Amino acid sequence: MIIWNETYRELLSHAESVRGLLNTHCHHMPATAFENPTLHTLMQTTYISWSNPWYPDVPEARADFITRNASNSYFQWMARSVGSLYGTGVPLDAANWGVLDMALRKAYASPGEDIRILTDKCGYASIILDKYDMPGNDIGHPELFRPAFRCDMFLHGHSATGKDQNGSNPYDYLDVDCTATLDEYVEAIDRAVAAKKNAGCVALKLAIAYERDIAFENQDPKKAELALTKPDTSAVRDYQDYIVHCLADIAASHGMPLQIHTGLGLLIRSNAIGLRTLIGRKPETRFVLFHCGYPWMDDVLGLLHNYRNVYPDLCWLPLISTSAAIRFIREALEVGDATRLTWGCDTWTSEESYGALLAVRHCLAAAITPMCEEGLVDIAYAKHLITGVLNGNAAALYPFDNR
Repeated sequence: MIIWNETYRELLSHAESVRGLLNTHCHHMPATAFENPTLHTLMQTTYISWSNPWYPDVPEARADFITRNASNSYFQWMARSVGSLYGTGVPLDAANWGVLDMALRKAYASPGEDIRILTDKCGYASIILDKYDMPGNDIGHPELFRPAFRCDMFLHGHSATGKDQNGSNPYDYLDVDCTATLDEYVEAIDRAVAAKKNAGCVALKLAIAYERDIAFENQDPKKAELALTKPDTSAVRDYQDYIVHCLADIAASHGMPLQIHTGLGLLIRSNAIGLRTLIGRKPETRFVLFHCGYPWMDDVLGLLHNYRNVYPDLCWLPLISTSAAIRFIREALEVGDATRLTWGCDTWTSEESYGALLAVRHCLAAAITPMCEEGLVDIAYAKHLITGVLNGNAAALYPFDNR
């Protein structure tokens, strides 16, 4: 993970010195969501648990878990995070698990430990929070969290009981009911977005890739209206496509980027090239493509090259595959520019958020070091690139000053 040369060390040191970070995406769960947090319970709330079975909290099982996952990027950065936060900097292993667990329990005996990590250790000035079970919520910390308003539910308004994958019904957030016309429904979404923006939201978010593909072709309201009287598969698809086009217009009218989950999900046409029609038809909308489309990163790079309104976001990618993130950063800087690449932790806990920050610092330094050594950029400009990804680019992209 470490490139032992002077240029890398200088760039990593600069990344570590950048404060006032703007974290563009997280799902933070407050410490109160856990009863007496332990290292075991926190590890179960990381991405590691997605691809690996849970394990009993006994020494033998811990050792086996670490042996199986020591090469995994999710584990690598979580191990470094807890080693730094609760120990001497030695990454988590079977030998120091108990010591780190005791230190973690002691830290959480004081209320607010999770927020202290985010502000003091990570150095975040603002975090865009996607509270998908309570869209647009700042979980009681408006001084730190600026919400994204997740809009997946609005793609289900053709049914009075329609809900998105997180159980949200659109009519719980609108001032109309299911008897509204399509135009009235879209106007109600616009009013709901305006209200959320006034309450502090800085972005709209779509994670519909967990429900369907992300190719949104239909922009004809007459086709969309058929879903109100004949909700077959084809009509519902046209309806959802049309609503996404409307959401793109609404986002632009309120000066809010539209964040879209690309890549991993159902893995059925969730690659970002499916967004080409939408992006091309909505030049005034700023599209933030989450996760850089992994594993189809080239799709995002192609869109970045051709469309000025495309903004790749590195969120999650350094944790999925550190080497893939390093590759993407360099190529994005080569085919794009210095202003459109951003980063968010995309995690649920403060510990994994810190691990994600450690990962992106490493990835930035590792990606840009060869560019310096090949004479493509100098050290000063390399540091400018790193600072941009960690705060400057997001500051220009999102309306953080809308309060």
